[in-house]
Order: sequence, then C-alpha cells, then structure tokens
Amino acid sequence: MDFIFRLQIFLFIILMGPSGFFSSSETSLFSLSDIQLKKCAVKVIPESA
Repeated sequence: MDFIFRLQIFLFIILMGPSGFFSSSETSLFSLSDIQLKKCAVKVIPESA
C-alpha cells in the first residue's frame, strides 16, 4: 500500500504541471480584448485581399 500511495502522490504532482499551464493560458486568452484578439488573428492568418 505504501507503493501505491507514493505512486499516486507522484502522479498528482506530475499532472499538476500541465494543469497549471493550460489554466494560465486559458486565463490569458480570455483576458484579451476584442481588438487584441483581432490583431493576433491577422498576424497568424493574413487576410487575402
């Protein structure tokens, strides 16, 4: 049982990293204004004239 507990703690710590990364990227994306989002979209996908 000690091995299982340590494995669960290890996996919990490892999985918290990606969770924090995606949470922070979601927060930064939703904090952008509409104008900033449109500027980012034009830089990534240029409009064809």
